[in-house]
Amino acid sequence: MVTSHLSSKSDLLVCLEDVAEAQPDAPAVTSVVLDGAVIVQMLKPGIAKTFGEYTHQVFIPYVERQLCHVSGAGLKCRGGRGNFH
Repeated sequence: MVTSHLSSKSDLLVCLEDVAEAQPDAPAVTSVVLDGAVIVQMLKPGIAKTFGEYTHQVFIPYVERQLCHVSGAGLKCRGGRGNFH
């Protein structure tokens, strides 16, 4: 008989700590693909009050940090159009 109990996703971390090595730094990569819609949903607006402020204060700095160690990149935009390299 299988038994189950209620727990949270964070409870899994205890189990995984023994089988996975922590990686404090991102691995070296040659390219990265970012989903712009996911980034917008993920990042908090902070003190930005307009989308323009959000773009310059939050979104672009995040994307630049993600791209600073790669040689190629793509950004997925709505509908898959508007990719850049």
